[in-house]
Amino acid sequence: LKPHVYLNNVFLFIKDEHLKRKGEVLPDASSWRLITLQDPELPTQPNGFDCGVFVSVFIYFSVVNISFRHGLANDRDTHEFADNLRFRFAQSMFMEKIHL
Repeated sequence: LKPHVYLNNVFLFIKDEHLKRKGEVLPDASSWRLITLQDPELPTQPNGFDCGVFVSVFIYFSVVNISFRHGLANDRDTHEFADNLRFRFAQSMFMEKIHL
């Protein structure tokens, strides 16, 4: 499947969840644009269990307008990056303040 198919399915899920939980249609959903980032310097998830951390941090970085890009030399660096994200994300939850 192409990335836009996944994005569209995620968007439909968000709209359905909002309707189910709030009892109303997601405001301004018709003005949302789905974009696919195809940037070779974006870090990628190195395993099958860090997706929540990567998605959460990517969304946070996007909202506060911080670049999620970095130059990784090899897979080992990607694993260290994921470990660091997981640790800092957990630390932020314990401190009740986002510190990434």
